[in-house]
Amino acid sequence: MNLFLRLLLILAALPCFSQINYESGYFITNNGIKTECQIKNLAWKNNPADFDFKLTPEAEPQKGLKKGVSEFYVNGYKFVRYDVLIDRSSASLSQLSNRPEPQWQKEVLFLKVLVEGKMSLYEYKEENLVKYFYTTANDGKAQQLLYREYESDGSIRKNNAFRQDLYNLMKDSKSPGEFEKLRYEREDLVKLFRSYNGDTASATNLSGATKGALHIKVTAGAAIASLKVDAVVPGYNYDFGGKTVFDIGAEVEYILPFNNNKWAVFTAPYVESYSAAGTNQAHAIKVEYTSVNIPIGARHYMFLNDKSKLFINAAYVLGINSGDSYLEYKSNFTTKLDIGNFPNLSLGAGYCYGPFSAELRYGIKRQLFNYSGRNASYTTLGLLLGYKLL
Repeated sequence: MNLFLRLLLILAALPCFSQINYESGYFITNNGIKTECQIKNLAWKNNPADFDFKLTPEAEPQKGLKKGVSEFYVNGYKFVRYDVLIDRSSASLSQLSNRPEPQWQKEVLFLKVLVEGKMSLYEYKEENLVKYFYTTANDGKAQQLLYREYESDGSIRKNNAFRQDLYNLMKDSKSPGEFEKLRYEREDLVKLFRSYNGDTASATNLSGATKGALHIKVTAGAAIASLKVDAVVPGYNYDFGGKTVFDIGAEVEYILPFNNNKWAVFTAPYVESYSAAGTNQAHAIKVEYTSVNIPIGARHYMFLNDKSKLFINAAYVLGINSGDSYLEYKSNFTTKLDIGNFPNLSLGAGYCYGPFSAELRYGIKRQLFNYSGRNASYTTLGLLLGYKLL
């Protein structure tokens, strides 16, 4: 077990040394000079304050700052710097204002381009803050589309001024009904701006940005399972040692749509059966344990190239008995203890090549029961193989 934990710590440190994705892009300085370069693509979830670039693939990294850069682009992500007035009102219940009016403050921001055309749409995200801005062909100044939630007389109310503002800007080709139920969300706003711009529109970040993906795989493996019974009363202790168990199951994984698809959540139900017997100075002892295990966890990938990657994961595992699971003591009489449904945690580290995967997985100690003065701890260490169907 200690060897596995050391391996896991080594793999956890690999993101610091794994390949950094510098991709072809450009930036434009304040005086309008465009520089083709390699930009570190972080698949930004939040808008950046700066970015890293290399003038050539072999060059040392440099930092691009807002004060000197007006625009930069890499693989579908385009950010433009603007001096803006921003209302940072929060939609969090604990931070709601009691004022419907915006509270503007001046800031210099890199805004993410969502749609470009005769009227362009931009997004600014920062943790739980999401604000949208626009520019027109006649006025290159970025202005915020105002949406503000506030508290009044114990109720949550909404200032939807952005609907009226957009109607005033687009009424030459849009009807009032198209704005009545318009949501202050990316999907609705992108659809509206693309429709208004017609053939001149482009949704810059939606083509190149990472997207979520659902994967399904079948899994099978083997593990060394250990069961140890500890009791206050002598004669009821026993260590069954390591036994080989076989696992078969399936996994559903969702790749999260940010940070270059390096993070995922998953569930991977599998069935496992453990059977062992032995004797101590007082009893013949037998255990039968079959469980349906349902891990629910998170995974981090470290890409080596287009086909192969390392990963580490951790999961909370629900252990549900399937059939008759018990621990039995037999001497002059028989004592049978039922095994309950108890959770545990698991840690894993592995490697993927194409649709194939191999994972070393450690099931941290699970208590099978907890009778007064007596408990049983169950651990596993095994190899799990998988094949991705989707």
